[in-house]
Amino acid sequence: MRARDWSDTNAVAAAATGCQVCGRQGKLQRAHIIGRARYRGRPQGDDVAMLCVCCHGLYDAHRLDIYPHLTSAQRARAVVVAGGAGMALRRLMGARWRTAPGSLLDQRLRELEDG
Repeated sequence: MRARDWSDTNAVAAAATGCQVCGRQGKLQRAHIIGRARYRGRPQGDDVAMLCVCCHGLYDAHRLDIYPHLTSAQRARAVVVAGGAGMALRRLMGARWRTAPGSLLDQRLRELEDG
């Protein structure tokens, strides 16, 4: 198995002062905003969020909405990597349900599409 190349995310890791979600300081982990299977090449700085162990575990289990905690650049990159705003939001919000009119997912999808 080949080692992961995190070199493009080192600046993000060095600048992090705490978990992007809860603010906890200490040992942080690079969490892929969109699953690694969707990437071509190595991850860029905006492909990862710096999360504490607890938040990273919840996000990987699709139980944590990180959308409000991401930068606009991270959100935009997630749309590109996921292949569309709907797919990105379903992952970022930890949601696996379909978009219902008026739902939180629907509102955020409209925000992203409106720019």
